[in-house]
Amino acid sequence: MLAVIFILAFALSIYHLSFFEFKSDQLHAISAGNDTRRAHFLITHGVASGVGVNNPPLFLWFMGILTFFTSSPFYITTVFMLANMLALALAICYFYITLPAVYAVISSILLAFSPAFITYAGIIWAQTLLPLLMVLFHISLYKLIQEESKGSYFVFLVILAALASQLHMSGFFLFPILIILGLLYRNKINKKTFAVSGFFAFAIFLPYLWHLFYEKELGNLISYFNVVRHKSVYWKLLREHLRMASTDFFRYYFKDDFFGVLGKSVGIFKFILYPLSCILIAFFAASLIYYLSWVIKGRKLFNASKEAPGEYPLPLQIAGFMLLFITLGYFVFRVRTPLHYFIILFPSYSLLTGFAAYKIWKIFWLKVIVSSAILSTIILLGGVLLFLRRAGGHPHEYGPDYQTLLNIGREVRSIAAEGYCPSLSVSCPGQEKCDKNAILSVVTAGYKCNNNEPVIPLELIISWDGHLMRYGHSLNTGDK
Repeated sequence: MLAVIFILAFALSIYHLSFFEFKSDQLHAISAGNDTRRAHFLITHGVASGVGVNNPPLFLWFMGILTFFTSSPFYITTVFMLANMLALALAICYFYITLPAVYAVISSILLAFSPAFITYAGIIWAQTLLPLLMVLFHISLYKLIQEESKGSYFVFLVILAALASQLHMSGFFLFPILIILGLLYRNKINKKTFAVSGFFAFAIFLPYLWHLFYEKELGNLISYFNVVRHKSVYWKLLREHLRMASTDFFRYYFKDDFFGVLGKSVGIFKFILYPLSCILIAFFAASLIYYLSWVIKGRKLFNASKEAPGEYPLPLQIAGFMLLFITLGYFVFRVRTPLHYFIILFPSYSLLTGFAAYKIWKIFWLKVIVSSAILSTIILLGGVLLFLRRAGGHPHEYGPDYQTLLNIGREVRSIAAEGYCPSLSVSCPGQEKCDKNAILSVVTAGYKCNNNEPVIPLELIISWDGHLMRYGHSLNTGDK
Protein backbone atom coordinates (compact mmCIF):
# COMPACT_ATOMS: atom_id res chain seq x y z
CA MET A 1 0.00 0.00 0.00
CA LEU A 2 2.74 2.46 0.95
CA ALA A 3 4.68 1.59 -2.21
CA VAL A 4 1.57 2.34 -4.30
CA ILE A 5 1.19 5.71 -2.57
CA PHE A 6 4.78 6.62 -3.42
CA ILE A 7 4.47 5.48 -7.05
CA LEU A 8 1.31 7.54 -7.59
CA ALA A 9 2.87 10.63 -6.01
CA PHE A 10 6.00 10.14 -8.11
CA ALA A 11 3.87 9.89 -11.26
CA LEU A 12 2.02 13.09 -10.30
CA SER A 13 5.33 14.91 -9.79
CA ILE A 14 6.60 13.73 -13.19
CA TYR A 15 3.39 15.04 -14.74
CA HIS A 16 3.97 18.39 -13.02
CA LEU A 17 7.42 18.50 -14.65
CA SER A 18 5.77 19.03 -18.03
CA PHE A 19 4.55 22.52 -17.05
CA PHE A 20 6.54 23.62 -14.02
CA GLU A 21 6.90 27.13 -12.66
CA PHE A 22 9.75 29.21 -14.11
CA LYS A 23 10.12 32.86 -13.11
CA SER A 24 12.88 35.34 -12.28
CA ASP A 25 13.84 33.52 -9.06
CA GLN A 26 14.54 30.33 -11.00
CA LEU A 27 16.42 32.15 -13.78
CA HIS A 28 18.51 34.02 -11.21
CA ALA A 29 19.34 30.76 -9.39
CA ILE A 30 20.70 29.24 -12.61
CA SER A 31 22.64 32.41 -13.47
CA ALA A 32 24.04 32.61 -9.95
CA GLY A 33 25.11 28.97 -10.17
CA ASN A 34 27.09 29.74 -13.33
CA ASP A 35 28.62 32.79 -11.65
CA THR A 36 29.60 30.66 -8.66
CA ARG A 37 31.48 28.23 -10.90
CA ARG A 38 33.25 31.11 -12.64
CA ALA A 39 34.30 32.33 -9.19
CA HIS A 40 35.66 28.81 -8.45
CA PHE A 41 33.11 28.53 -5.60
CA LEU A 42 35.07 31.15 -3.62
CA ILE A 43 32.01 33.03 -2.38
CA THR A 44 31.00 33.92 1.16
CA HIS A 45 27.29 34.62 0.74
CA GLY A 46 24.28 34.04 -1.43
CA VAL A 47 21.65 36.36 -2.86
CA ALA A 48 19.83 38.93 -0.75
CA SER A 49 16.89 37.63 1.26
CA GLY A 50 13.47 39.23 1.46
CA VAL A 51 14.48 41.05 4.66
CA GLY A 52 17.47 42.73 3.02
CA VAL A 53 20.20 40.52 4.52
CA ASN A 54 22.37 38.35 2.28
CA ASN A 55 21.76 34.61 2.55
CA PRO A 56 24.51 32.07 3.29
CA PRO A 57 26.20 30.58 0.19
CA LEU A 58 25.21 26.89 0.33
CA PHE A 59 22.44 27.12 -2.27
CA LEU A 60 24.71 28.84 -4.79
CA TRP A 61 27.36 26.16 -4.24
CA PHE A 62 24.70 23.55 -4.96
CA MET A 63 23.58 25.42 -8.09
CA GLY A 64 27.21 25.75 -9.16
CA ILE A 65 27.55 21.96 -9.05
CA LEU A 66 24.31 21.46 -11.00
CA THR A 67 25.17 24.01 -13.68
CA PHE A 68 28.50 22.24 -14.24
CA PHE A 69 26.43 19.47 -15.84
CA THR A 70 23.54 21.47 -17.33
CA SER A 71 21.88 24.88 -17.36
CA SER A 72 18.60 23.45 -18.63
CA PRO A 73 15.71 24.50 -16.38
CA PHE A 74 14.01 21.17 -17.08
CA TYR A 75 16.88 18.97 -15.90
CA ILE A 76 17.65 21.18 -12.90
CA THR A 77 13.98 21.16 -11.86
CA THR A 78 14.08 17.38 -12.23
CA VAL A 79 16.90 17.23 -9.67
CA PHE A 80 14.83 19.24 -7.19
CA MET A 81 11.82 17.00 -7.80
CA LEU A 82 13.89 13.85 -7.27
CA ALA A 83 15.30 15.26 -4.01
CA ASN A 84 11.75 15.75 -2.75
CA MET A 85 10.69 12.30 -3.90
CA LEU A 86 13.62 10.91 -1.91
CA ALA A 87 12.33 12.91 1.07
CA LEU A 88 8.88 11.39 0.54
CA ALA A 89 10.29 7.86 0.35
CA LEU A 90 12.25 8.37 3.59
CA ALA A 91 9.19 9.87 5.29
CA ILE A 92 7.00 6.92 4.28
CA CYS A 93 9.61 4.48 5.62
CA TYR A 94 9.81 6.52 8.84
CA PHE A 95 6.02 6.41 9.23
CA TYR A 96 5.91 2.68 8.50
CA ILE A 97 8.55 1.84 11.12
CA THR A 98 7.37 4.13 13.91
CA LEU A 99 3.58 4.45 13.61
CA PRO A 100 0.57 2.14 13.81
CA ALA A 101 -0.28 0.82 10.35
CA VAL A 102 -3.45 2.87 9.77
CA TYR A 103 -1.82 6.06 11.01
CA ALA A 104 1.22 5.43 8.80
CA VAL A 105 -0.94 4.98 5.69
CA ILE A 106 -3.05 8.07 6.38
CA SER A 107 -0.02 10.28 7.07
CA SER A 108 1.76 8.96 3.98
CA ILE A 109 -1.23 9.78 1.77
CA LEU A 110 -1.56 13.25 3.29
CA LEU A 111 2.10 14.05 2.62
CA ALA A 112 2.27 12.40 -0.81
CA PHE A 113 -0.79 14.27 -2.09
CA SER A 114 -0.39 17.49 -0.14
CA PRO A 115 -1.09 20.39 -2.54
CA ALA A 116 1.72 22.37 -0.91
CA PHE A 117 4.23 19.53 -1.06
CA ILE A 118 3.51 18.57 -4.68
CA THR A 119 3.58 22.21 -5.79
CA TYR A 120 6.83 23.08 -4.04
CA ALA A 121 8.51 19.76 -4.93
CA GLY A 122 9.23 20.90 -8.49
CA ILE A 123 10.52 24.47 -8.18
CA ILE A 124 14.12 25.68 -8.42
CA TRP A 125 14.24 27.31 -4.99
CA ALA A 126 16.63 27.01 -2.06
CA GLN A 127 13.80 26.27 0.35
CA THR A 128 12.46 23.37 -1.74
CA LEU A 129 15.56 21.41 -0.69
CA LEU A 130 14.41 21.63 2.94
CA PRO A 131 11.99 18.64 3.03
CA LEU A 132 14.84 16.14 2.61
CA LEU A 133 16.79 17.73 5.47
CA MET A 134 13.70 17.97 7.64
CA VAL A 135 12.71 14.32 7.22
CA LEU A 136 16.24 13.40 8.28
CA PHE A 137 15.88 15.86 11.18
CA HIS A 138 12.67 14.13 12.32
CA ILE A 139 14.30 10.70 12.10
CA SER A 140 17.39 11.86 14.01
CA LEU A 141 15.27 13.50 16.69
CA TYR A 142 13.26 10.29 17.06
CA LYS A 143 16.50 8.36 17.53
CA LEU A 144 17.82 10.96 19.97
CA ILE A 145 14.78 10.52 22.20
CA GLN A 146 14.63 6.72 21.91
CA GLU A 147 18.27 5.67 22.11
CA GLU A 148 20.42 5.54 25.24
CA SER A 149 23.50 6.81 23.39
CA LYS A 150 22.40 10.26 22.23
CA GLY A 151 25.67 11.93 21.26
CA SER A 152 25.92 11.04 17.56
CA TYR A 153 22.27 11.92 16.93
CA PHE A 154 22.67 15.35 18.53
CA VAL A 155 25.71 16.04 16.34
CA PHE A 156 23.72 15.01 13.27
CA LEU A 157 20.82 17.30 14.31
CA VAL A 158 23.22 20.24 14.60
CA ILE A 159 24.66 19.52 11.14
CA LEU A 160 21.17 19.28 9.62
CA ALA A 161 20.08 22.53 11.27
CA ALA A 162 23.22 24.29 10.06
CA LEU A 163 22.64 23.08 6.49
CA ALA A 164 18.97 24.08 6.60
CA SER A 165 19.84 27.57 7.82
CA GLN A 166 22.36 27.85 4.97
CA LEU A 167 19.51 27.27 2.52
CA HIS A 168 16.79 29.51 3.93
CA MET A 169 16.20 31.89 6.83
CA SER A 170 13.55 29.57 8.31
CA GLY A 171 16.36 27.10 9.08
CA PHE A 172 17.74 29.45 11.74
CA PHE A 173 14.63 28.76 13.80
CA LEU A 174 15.84 25.20 14.32
CA PHE A 175 18.57 26.41 16.67
CA PRO A 176 16.20 27.30 19.56
CA ILE A 177 14.95 23.71 19.20
CA LEU A 178 18.52 22.44 19.53
CA ILE A 179 19.04 24.57 22.64
CA ILE A 180 15.91 23.07 24.20
CA LEU A 181 17.07 19.55 23.32
CA GLY A 182 20.50 20.28 24.74
CA LEU A 183 18.94 21.38 28.02
CA LEU A 184 16.55 18.41 28.15
CA TYR A 185 19.30 15.83 27.59
CA ARG A 186 22.26 17.67 29.14
CA ASN A 187 22.82 14.78 31.54
CA LYS A 188 22.99 12.26 28.69
CA ILE A 189 25.03 14.28 26.18
CA ASN A 190 28.62 14.79 27.28
CA LYS A 191 30.65 17.97 26.88
CA LYS A 192 32.72 16.42 24.11
CA THR A 193 29.57 15.92 22.03
CA PHE A 194 28.58 19.56 22.51
CA ALA A 195 32.10 20.61 21.51
CA VAL A 196 32.05 18.43 18.36
CA SER A 197 28.59 19.79 17.46
CA GLY A 198 29.86 23.35 17.88
CA PHE A 199 32.87 22.60 15.69
CA PHE A 200 30.72 21.27 12.82
CA ALA A 201 28.34 24.23 13.07
CA PHE A 202 31.28 26.67 13.06
CA ALA A 203 32.87 24.94 10.06
CA ILE A 204 29.63 25.07 8.07
CA PHE A 205 29.06 28.73 8.97
CA LEU A 206 32.67 29.87 8.57
CA PRO A 207 32.32 31.48 5.08
CA TYR A 208 29.16 33.27 6.16
CA LEU A 209 30.75 34.40 9.44
CA TRP A 210 33.53 35.91 7.35
CA HIS A 211 30.88 37.74 5.35
CA LEU A 212 29.17 39.00 8.50
CA PHE A 213 32.24 40.29 10.32
CA TYR A 214 34.81 41.09 7.63
CA GLU A 215 32.56 42.09 4.76
CA LYS A 216 30.34 44.30 6.96
CA GLU A 217 27.07 42.38 6.48
CA LEU A 218 26.55 42.38 10.25
CA GLY A 219 25.37 45.99 10.03
CA ASN A 220 22.49 44.96 7.75
CA LEU A 221 21.58 42.18 10.18
CA ILE A 222 21.54 44.58 13.13
CA SER A 223 19.42 47.03 11.13
CA TYR A 224 16.92 44.27 10.45
CA PHE A 225 16.58 43.49 14.16
CA ASN A 226 16.10 47.18 14.90
CA VAL A 227 13.23 47.26 12.41
CA VAL A 228 11.73 44.05 13.83
CA ARG A 229 11.28 45.67 17.26
CA HIS A 230 8.73 48.06 15.81
CA LYS A 231 6.72 45.50 13.84
CA SER A 232 3.44 44.04 15.05
CA VAL A 233 3.07 40.31 15.67
CA TYR A 234 2.13 38.53 12.45
CA TRP A 235 -0.95 36.65 13.61
CA LYS A 236 -1.83 35.61 10.06
CA LEU A 237 0.76 32.85 10.24
CA LEU A 238 -1.81 30.78 12.18
CA ARG A 239 -4.00 30.92 9.09
CA GLU A 240 -1.04 29.92 6.93
CA HIS A 241 -0.65 26.71 8.95
CA LEU A 242 -4.19 25.77 8.00
CA ARG A 243 -3.45 26.46 4.35
CA MET A 244 -0.30 24.37 4.29
CA ALA A 245 -2.23 21.44 5.74
CA SER A 246 -5.05 21.48 3.18
CA THR A 247 -6.34 22.35 -0.28
CA ASP A 248 -6.66 25.93 0.95
CA PHE A 249 -3.00 26.24 0.00
CA PHE A 250 -4.29 27.12 -3.47
CA ARG A 251 -5.96 30.24 -2.08
CA TYR A 252 -2.45 31.64 -1.75
CA TYR A 253 -1.55 30.64 -5.31
CA PHE A 254 -4.72 31.81 -7.04
CA LYS A 255 -5.99 34.52 -4.68
CA ASP A 256 -9.34 35.92 -5.93
CA ASP A 257 -9.43 33.33 -8.71
CA PHE A 258 -9.45 30.43 -6.24
CA PHE A 259 -13.07 29.37 -6.71
CA GLY A 260 -12.89 30.14 -10.42
CA VAL A 261 -9.94 27.77 -10.75
CA LEU A 262 -11.78 25.08 -8.77
CA GLY A 263 -14.76 25.53 -11.11
CA LYS A 264 -12.57 25.11 -14.17
CA SER A 265 -10.86 22.13 -12.53
CA VAL A 266 -13.82 20.04 -11.30
CA GLY A 267 -16.88 21.99 -12.42
CA ILE A 268 -19.95 22.04 -10.22
CA PHE A 269 -18.45 19.32 -8.04
CA LYS A 270 -16.38 22.03 -6.35
CA PHE A 271 -19.39 22.66 -4.09
CA ILE A 272 -19.04 19.10 -2.79
CA LEU A 273 -15.33 18.40 -3.03
CA TYR A 274 -14.02 21.63 -1.53
CA PRO A 275 -16.14 21.49 1.69
CA LEU A 276 -15.15 17.84 2.12
CA SER A 277 -11.47 18.67 1.68
CA CYS A 278 -11.76 21.34 4.39
CA ILE A 279 -12.37 18.55 6.91
CA LEU A 280 -8.58 18.14 6.89
CA ILE A 281 -8.32 21.65 8.35
CA ALA A 282 -10.50 20.51 11.24
CA PHE A 283 -8.32 17.42 11.71
CA PHE A 284 -5.16 19.52 11.82
CA ALA A 285 -6.66 22.00 14.30
CA ALA A 286 -8.03 19.21 16.51
CA SER A 287 -4.66 17.42 16.62
CA LEU A 288 -2.85 20.63 17.45
CA ILE A 289 -5.24 21.41 20.30
CA TYR A 290 -4.89 17.83 21.55
CA TYR A 291 -1.11 18.12 21.46
CA LEU A 292 -1.06 21.43 23.34
CA SER A 293 -3.40 20.07 26.03
CA TRP A 294 -1.20 16.96 26.33
CA VAL A 295 1.92 19.12 26.83
CA ILE A 296 0.21 21.33 29.41
CA LYS A 297 -1.29 18.44 31.40
CA GLY A 298 1.79 16.23 31.25
CA ARG A 299 4.27 19.08 31.73
CA LYS A 300 6.72 17.37 29.42
CA LEU A 301 7.67 17.72 25.78
CA PHE A 302 8.34 14.04 25.08
CA ASN A 303 7.19 10.73 26.50
CA ALA A 304 9.02 7.78 25.01
CA SER A 305 7.73 5.20 27.49
CA LYS A 306 6.21 1.98 26.14
CA GLU A 307 2.73 3.07 27.22
CA ALA A 308 2.84 6.43 25.42
CA PRO A 309 3.20 5.40 21.74
CA GLY A 310 -0.21 3.73 21.59
CA GLU A 311 -1.91 6.80 23.01
CA TYR A 312 0.27 9.46 21.48
CA PRO A 313 3.01 8.20 19.10
CA LEU A 314 6.44 9.76 19.44
CA PRO A 315 6.61 11.02 15.81
CA LEU A 316 3.47 13.03 16.53
CA GLN A 317 5.06 14.46 19.66
CA ILE A 318 8.02 15.51 17.53
CA ALA A 319 5.74 17.07 14.88
CA GLY A 320 3.86 19.08 17.50
CA PHE A 321 7.13 20.12 19.16
CA MET A 322 8.57 21.33 15.84
CA LEU A 323 5.47 23.26 14.87
CA LEU A 324 5.08 24.83 18.32
CA PHE A 325 8.60 26.20 18.69
CA ILE A 326 9.14 27.27 15.08
CA THR A 327 5.82 29.14 15.27
CA LEU A 328 6.89 30.77 18.56
CA GLY A 329 10.15 31.78 16.89
CA TYR A 330 8.27 33.45 14.05
CA PHE A 331 6.09 35.26 16.59
CA VAL A 332 9.02 36.48 18.70
CA PHE A 333 10.93 37.82 15.71
CA ARG A 334 7.72 39.01 14.04
CA VAL A 335 8.54 37.39 10.74
CA ARG A 336 6.20 38.07 7.83
CA THR A 337 5.77 34.54 6.55
CA PRO A 338 4.90 33.72 2.94
CA LEU A 339 3.87 30.10 2.68
CA HIS A 340 7.31 28.89 1.65
CA TYR A 341 8.54 29.76 5.16
CA PHE A 342 6.55 26.71 6.32
CA ILE A 343 8.23 24.18 4.02
CA ILE A 344 10.48 23.54 6.99
CA LEU A 345 7.49 21.93 8.73
CA PHE A 346 7.21 18.99 6.34
CA PRO A 347 6.41 16.25 7.38
CA SER A 348 4.90 17.72 10.58
CA TYR A 349 1.69 18.77 8.83
CA SER A 350 0.83 15.28 7.63
CA LEU A 351 1.60 13.75 11.03
CA LEU A 352 -0.62 16.24 12.85
CA THR A 353 -3.48 16.11 10.36
CA GLY A 354 -3.33 12.34 10.17
CA PHE A 355 -3.49 11.86 13.93
CA ALA A 356 -7.10 13.07 14.33
CA ALA A 357 -8.13 10.97 11.33
CA TYR A 358 -6.42 7.93 12.83
CA LYS A 359 -8.08 8.38 16.22
CA ILE A 360 -11.59 8.22 14.75
CA TRP A 361 -10.85 5.58 12.10
CA LYS A 362 -12.46 2.69 13.97
CA ILE A 363 -15.97 4.17 13.73
CA PHE A 364 -17.48 3.28 10.34
CA TRP A 365 -19.27 6.52 9.46
CA LEU A 366 -16.29 8.55 10.65
CA LYS A 367 -14.07 6.35 8.49
CA VAL A 368 -16.27 7.36 5.54
CA ILE A 369 -15.77 11.04 6.42
CA VAL A 370 -11.99 10.64 6.66
CA SER A 371 -11.85 8.78 3.35
CA SER A 372 -14.06 11.39 1.67
CA ALA A 373 -11.88 14.27 2.91
CA ILE A 374 -8.70 12.61 1.66
CA LEU A 375 -10.18 11.54 -1.67
CA SER A 376 -11.63 15.03 -2.26
CA THR A 377 -8.22 16.58 -1.64
CA ILE A 378 -6.57 14.21 -4.13
CA ILE A 379 -9.23 14.90 -6.78
CA LEU A 380 -8.92 18.67 -6.31
CA LEU A 381 -5.12 18.45 -6.52
CA GLY A 382 -5.31 16.46 -9.73
CA GLY A 383 -7.95 18.80 -11.14
CA VAL A 384 -5.91 21.92 -10.38
CA LEU A 385 -2.80 20.44 -12.01
CA LEU A 386 -4.85 19.57 -15.11
CA PHE A 387 -6.19 23.13 -15.12
CA LEU A 388 -2.69 24.62 -14.94
CA ARG A 389 -1.54 22.37 -17.78
CA ARG A 390 -4.45 23.43 -20.00
CA ALA A 391 -4.31 27.10 -19.01
CA GLY A 392 -0.55 27.43 -19.43
CA GLY A 393 -0.09 28.72 -15.88
CA HIS A 394 -1.82 31.42 -13.86
CA PRO A 395 -1.15 35.17 -13.56
CA HIS A 396 -0.82 35.44 -9.76
CA GLU A 397 1.98 33.32 -8.26
CA TYR A 398 2.58 30.92 -11.12
CA GLY A 399 2.98 33.03 -14.25
CA PRO A 400 3.18 31.43 -17.71
CA ASP A 401 4.56 27.93 -17.26
CA TYR A 402 7.73 26.51 -18.80
CA GLN A 403 5.93 24.47 -21.45
CA THR A 404 3.99 27.53 -22.61
CA LEU A 405 7.24 29.45 -23.01
CA LEU A 406 8.80 26.57 -24.95
CA ASN A 407 5.84 26.55 -27.34
CA ILE A 408 6.22 30.30 -27.90
CA GLY A 409 9.94 29.77 -28.51
CA ARG A 410 9.16 27.34 -31.31
CA GLU A 411 7.00 29.98 -33.00
CA VAL A 412 9.79 32.53 -32.73
CA ARG A 413 12.29 30.10 -34.25
CA SER A 414 9.88 29.31 -37.09
CA ILE A 415 9.99 32.96 -38.03
CA ALA A 416 13.77 32.99 -37.68
CA ALA A 417 13.94 29.96 -40.00
CA GLU A 418 12.89 32.23 -42.86
CA GLY A 419 16.30 33.89 -42.67
CA TYR A 420 15.60 36.66 -40.18
CA CYS A 421 17.08 37.29 -36.77
CA PRO A 422 14.29 38.03 -34.27
CA SER A 423 14.76 41.02 -31.99
CA LEU A 424 12.21 40.24 -29.30
CA SER A 425 10.45 42.43 -26.77
CA VAL A 426 7.91 41.17 -24.22
CA SER A 427 4.83 42.73 -22.67
CA CYS A 428 2.13 41.28 -20.44
CA PRO A 429 -0.65 43.85 -20.23
CA GLY A 430 -2.42 43.80 -16.87
CA GLN A 431 -0.64 40.71 -15.56
CA GLU A 432 0.75 40.35 -12.05
CA LYS A 433 3.48 37.89 -12.99
CA CYS A 434 5.44 38.95 -16.05
CA ASP A 435 9.11 38.17 -15.45
CA LYS A 436 10.37 39.33 -18.82
CA ASN A 437 13.95 38.15 -18.43
CA ALA A 438 12.79 34.65 -17.50
CA ILE A 439 10.39 34.60 -20.46
CA LEU A 440 13.09 35.75 -22.87
CA SER A 441 15.60 33.23 -21.53
CA VAL A 442 13.30 30.33 -22.45
CA VAL A 443 11.80 31.73 -25.63
CA THR A 444 15.19 32.61 -27.15
CA ALA A 445 17.14 29.66 -25.68
CA GLY A 446 19.52 27.97 -28.09
CA TYR A 447 19.15 30.57 -30.85
CA LYS A 448 22.04 32.68 -32.05
CA CYS A 449 21.80 35.20 -34.85
CA ASN A 450 24.38 35.23 -37.62
CA ASN A 451 26.05 38.53 -38.43
CA ASN A 452 24.64 38.63 -41.95
CA GLU A 453 21.03 37.90 -40.98
CA PRO A 454 18.58 40.81 -41.26
CA VAL A 455 16.92 41.78 -37.99
CA ILE A 456 13.15 41.53 -37.64
CA PRO A 457 11.59 43.28 -34.63
CA LEU A 458 9.08 41.08 -32.82
CA GLU A 459 6.76 42.00 -29.99
CA LEU A 460 5.53 39.12 -27.84
CA ILE A 461 2.31 39.90 -26.00
CA ILE A 462 1.30 37.37 -23.35
CA SER A 463 -2.18 37.91 -21.95
CA TRP A 464 -4.49 36.15 -19.54
CA ASP A 465 -8.07 35.60 -20.70
CA GLY A 466 -10.14 36.00 -17.54
CA HIS A 467 -13.22 34.51 -19.17
CA LEU A 468 -11.61 31.42 -20.67
CA MET A 469 -9.05 31.35 -17.81
CA ARG A 470 -6.03 30.55 -19.91
CA TYR A 471 -2.99 32.26 -21.36
CA GLY A 472 -2.92 33.48 -24.93
CA HIS A 473 -0.18 35.22 -26.87
CA SER A 474 0.52 37.02 -30.09
CA LEU A 475 3.69 37.75 -32.03
CA ASN A 476 3.61 41.05 -33.88
CA THR A 477 6.23 42.21 -36.35
CA GLY A 478 7.17 45.84 -36.80
CA ASP A 479 9.24 48.52 -35.13
CA LYS A 480 9.64 48.24 -31.39
